[in-house]
Order: sequence, then structure tokens, then C-alpha cells
Amino acid sequence: MANRKTYSVNTQRAKETKQRLQEESQKNLLPMWKIPEGETRIRILPPWSETGDIAFESRSHWKIPPNDKMYNCLTVINKECPICELVKEFRQKGKHDIANKFSSKKSIYYNIIVRGEEDKGVQIMRSGVQLYENILSYLYDDEYGDITNTDTGRDITIERSGQGLDTSYNLKVSPKESPLSSNKTQLQSWLNNMFDLDEIMDFKDMLELQSAVEGITGTKSEKVVEPDLVETSATVVQDNTEEVENENVDAEAKKAKLLAELEALTG
Repeated sequence: MANRKTYSVNTQRAKETKQRLQEESQKNLLPMWKIPEGETRIRILPPWSETGDIAFESRSHWKIPPNDKMYNCLTVINKECPICELVKEFRQKGKHDIANKFSSKKSIYYNIIVRGEEDKGVQIMRSGVQLYENILSYLYDDEYGDITNTDTGRDITIERSGQGLDTSYNLKVSPKESPLSSNKTQLQSWLNNMFDLDEIMDFKDMLELQSAVEGITGTKSEKVVEPDLVETSATVVQDNTEEVENENVDAEAKKAKLLAELEALTG
């Protein structure tokens, strides 16, 4: 057996990895606010950049097994998304219900202050596109003006009812103008601590999304064999042909079973 080649440490990669880990740690601490059942009054904060957007539009894949996780779609940042590729494969095979289940959906993120929770400071609200469209309709309504203005803006009351697919939201904008805060120090603190929503979204790397795909299909992706190990690997395959064939059969059976269960859930 040939001696294994060793390599020098890539110090630049080490620095980049440390920075990435620190950024991911910060993202895990983001104050995400989930719209609760019943009525809640909030204030949407002004745009965080000169683009003038009050929210950031992303796309997310929801309820990815086995733990019903959510993954932001990599196509948003112009990268190939393994989950989107799997969805395309499902559509090509005519499995449209499953494709729809795992296809990406729009997610909208806002900087907000929750009335009654002002001590928590700026929080991030996530909503679907319908609620976003309702909010946008007030932004260009002359009768309401700029509802995010710190002096003459308006609070919004969101009423959430129902569960799961039956969840609905009702939006009411206050007829009265009001300042974001009468305390100038608090006001400036909130504005200083708004999040750059287009920069803080948590996009997992391709390997993690590929692992998520394997969780859906119940199969492992093919491993890339290093050139100097091709001969050795080929020998192993020849000596274990029956074992490999059995593993392939088991994997296909597992995949078929999972697909059948998913079809039953979405049927």
C-alpha cells in the first residue's frame, strides 16, 4: 500500500471557517418572533438600507424530514439547490404532490418592534407572501402614508387564527398616527440595532442540503473516489459484489417505501 500524501495547512481557509462558524453562531441567536394566535400589535421598522425595502424576500423549503426542518433555498443567493433538484426529479416522474410538498415557498422577513415587548428591542418577523402583499398595499395608499415612519407611522394589529394549512391572518392598520417611541434614546437604540436582513439570512452549505435530500429519499449520494485509490477500491467492489448488490436493493426498497408513505401523506 502506497504511503499517504500529506498536505500543508491552509491558513486562509482556517480563518474563513472560523469566521463562518462565528457568523452561524450569531445567526442562531437572532431574535426571531413567531406570530402567535390571537391579536398582536407590532410596528414595522423603516428600511435598513437605501434600497428602501421594508422586508427581505427569501425562499424556503419547509418540513424537511426527518425533523421537519426549514432550509432557505440556495437559489436565492444564485447557487445550485439540491432540494430544488430533487423537486425537479419528482416532477419529471409525475410525483407532483410530493414535489409541491418540498418545493420552495416565499418567506418574508421584517425588522419589527412588538408592542408590549419593547424591552426585547428589535425582533425579526417572518411571514408568507399574502400578509406581505397586504402590508405593501398600505405603503402606497395616500390615506395612510409611510406606516414605518418613526414620527408619523402607524402600528399594525395582526390576528392569527387556525392551525397548520388552515391558518389565516387578518391585518388591521391603526387609523391613528403615532411615534415609534416617545423616548429618543430608546428610539435611536432601536434604529441602530436594526438587522441588515439581506445579509443575515442563514443559508446552509450544499453538503447540508444534500444530506437533507438523503433524508427525504432514504438513500446516500455516490462518494467521489480519489484517483490514487481507484485500483484498491475496484478490488474491494469485486470482492464484495453480492454485498453491494444487496445494499443497493435495500436502499431502493427503503426509498420506494418512503415515497409511498409521502404519497399517502399528500394524497
